[in-house]
Parts: sequence; C-alpha cells; structure tokens
Amino acid sequence: MKDKIVIRKGEPRDALAIAEIYAYTWKSAYTGILPDEVIEEKIKGILHHSERLREKMHLENFIVAEVDGKVVGLLNYRKSRHEKFPDSGDIMDIYILSDFQHVGIGRKLFLAGVDEIIKLGCDDLILHVLKDNKKALGFYHHLGGVIVGEEVELFCSQKVPMTELIVKFDNLKKILEDNMER
Repeated sequence: MKDKIVIRKGEPRDALAIAEIYAYTWKSAYTGILPDEVIEEKIKGILHHSERLREKMHLENFIVAEVDGKVVGLLNYRKSRHEKFPDSGDIMDIYILSDFQHVGIGRKLFLAGVDEIIKLGCDDLILHVLKDNKKALGFYHHLGGVIVGEEVELFCSQKVPMTELIVKFDNLKKILEDNMER
C-alpha cells in the first residue's frame, strides 16, 4: 500500500472527507474516553463541519493523506498560540481512518507537518493529546515526543472537562533527517 499513499496540502474539495475523518476517527479513538453523546454530536454535524471548513478555514493548514484517490487521513497545524510555547509549532489534529492505520500514513503525515512547521520558522512543536488516549501517546513517544505538561480543557460544545497532556518535539530538522532513511 505504501506506493499508493499520497500526502498533499488540503484543498476546499477535501472539506467533506476531512469532516468525515474527524467524526469517524473520534468514534474509534475516543469511545470510552469521551461521553457517547459527544461522539454522536460530532457524527451528526459532519455536513455543518464540512461547510465551516470550506468557507471559514480555507484548509490552508491541512495536510491530507490519500490512498487510491480517497482522503483517509489529515493533519492540521499552525504556529502555537500557547503562552508557554509561543515560538513553537502546533499540530492540532492528526487523524487516520481506522482501516488505514498501521501502514505508515500517520508517520508520513507527521513528517509532512514537521516540514510545514519548519517553514513557519519554528524549531520545535507541541501538540495536545487526551491523557487516556494511550494509542496516540505511544505513537508520539515512538516519534520522539516528550510529555512536558498537563492541562484540563473543556472539550467540545458540551464542555466536557478532559485532561490533556502537552507533548513536545525538539529539533525538528533532526527529526526529518532521522526519518529520511526510513
């Protein structure tokens, strides 16, 4: 499958696929972590979310993964807005549909995000991950991330309090160099 994976910048035509990926990966990743009604609300809001993505966010900070022309994963990045990490990049989201996990798409998306964050002028990046999301924590640890903080955030429109860990990656250029051979 690796030769069929295309990583590219998101475009307005990807908005519906991105909204679907958010909804369905929340179901697989957060069942048992988030309340069921929060997950169902995400699924019911797919069309609204896709319209919002297309109209307001313009998808300029999205990277998508395609397999055989189908968008199956996404990464959303920006310059950090966190007061403790103002000069860092920030990966806000990275999601891959469950049928396409464990084939290298997450790593490819992550490295593409690192490259874009370097272009923003950042030497390091942070991301937030729910404390109970052990699968994601393992993925980030494997890529060299270190937990540097913990925060309680009000999650979703229902304002569910959730503990998030802040994971930091230093020396982004070295991360790219170390992964060039793989």
